[in-house]
Amino acid sequence: MDELLTQFLIESRELVDQAVDDLLALEKAPSDRNRFDDAFRAFHTLKGGAGIVEFHHRAYNQNGKLVAECRRQAFMRMRPA
Repeated sequence: MDELLTQFLIESRELVDQAVDDLLALEKAPSDRNRFDDAFRAFHTLKGGAGIVEFHHRAYNQNGKLVAECRRQAFMRMRPA
């Protein structure tokens, strides 16, 4: 297996674990902006890495990014003016 792809797979697992932890924490504290930003960053980094290794299944990440963007918009509506 290509060394770059191997590294991508290792880092992807770490990013997914981080995003899951952040999303689970957001269930308990939906207004935690830091957790939300961290989850969004993990999805974005995963997408970028997928593009570098030309990983053709990166469409799955697009769905995660869409969910994150919806969550970001919901958070913005919840913030006091």
